[in-house]
Amino acid sequence: MMLFWLPFLAVVLLPAVFAGWMRWHAKRHSFDYASPLLNNNAVAILSWGAILLLLSVLLPVPIPPLLVCTFILILVPVVLSLLISNLPKRI
Repeated sequence: MMLFWLPFLAVVLLPAVFAGWMRWHAKRHSFDYASPLLNNNAVAILSWGAILLLLSVLLPVPIPPLLVCTFILILVPVVLSLLISNLPKRI
């Protein structure tokens, strides 16, 4: 079921990555603060999400695939945009 949702994920993921990258460039050239707390939390959310996604296959509880795919389509682009936009400044 998740393979059917991959085109939608690409459509949502590419603009999120581009927006995070543009925000990172704006922070890099101004006096905005790139938060290491947001960056670390975004990495933790992505890693725990991947672990929970793998564990959801092994759980004896029926989890609707539509719920998992919707959760992935909403959470991953937002967290990835936060992760990229709060990378440390490099000049």
